[in-house]
Amino acid sequence: MSRHSKNNTANSVFTYGERQKLKDYGTQKQRLGKESMKAFDRCSLCLHPVREPYCCGKGHIFCKDCLLENLYEQKKRVEEEVKAWELRQQRLNLEAAKKEEEKRQKQIEQFDKLELSVARVEAVSLPTRVPESEEEERARIIKQLKETAGGNVHLNREDKVKQSFWIPETTPDHAKKAEDKPSKKLTCPGSKPHEIKLKEVIKCQLARVGDVFLCHSCKDELAHQKISVIRRCGHVLCTKCVVSFCKTNETCLVCSGRFNFNLDVINLEESGSAFASHNAVEAVKYSSAFAI
Repeated sequence: MSRHSKNNTANSVFTYGERQKLKDYGTQKQRLGKESMKAFDRCSLCLHPVREPYCCGKGHIFCKDCLLENLYEQKKRVEEEVKAWELRQQRLNLEAAKKEEEKRQKQIEQFDKLELSVARVEAVSLPTRVPESEEEERARIIKQLKETAGGNVHLNREDKVKQSFWIPETTPDHAKKAEDKPSKKLTCPGSKPHEIKLKEVIKCQLARVGDVFLCHSCKDELAHQKISVIRRCGHVLCTKCVVSFCKTNETCLVCSGRFNFNLDVINLEESGSAFASHNAVEAVKYSSAFAI
């Protein structure tokens, strides 16, 4: 037997025992129990038994106080973001006006310099007039010099920077995009965020016996089955009763109110369970792993 035979370091893969010792290696999976699932009668914000239940158009249920407080905080934050955006826009407008004024002043200075130079040249009296052929030769030489120098002979510093393509500020994709105004839309704090309006929130009418919620029709406990609420009146029934008794005549079993089955029936968020056929009961955590 080799002196290193008991040192299990030559395998290209980990054994089951070695993998159990490494808790943070590779993909980790854990089965979730019922205590890790949200029950039907729990508020999506405070996770306590719902008080004065309200729901949104996607079936997320909340306490009245929790929902109003959350929407108020969102509205307050949106107002602060809009004010900050307006201040940034004012600052950008001032900077743009300042740059425009500097550009105008620079043009005026260049014009003054040009006028003064022309006046100075006119004041100088030349003894003899240069032949036209020599002027053409001089113009041709100057043009060649400008072409060989890349046209940067008489450019100022800003123009040279603009032609320097290797500078990050002058790259084509560096163009500053206009900042959009923050949206004033409120977001539902449920598990699937979407736009929410306070006037579209529905007050749920639940049949409650002690700490248990029952269906208004069959009197079964509302737990893991599919549950629906009627938008017009707010009565909560199991989806089976709604389809069986309300779909044909489109009338609520509790208050006999008329409603549109396709528009006014909202499926509430289902209660979580430990059954794999009903919910995703396995949590997966991906972490880094190395190869041998």
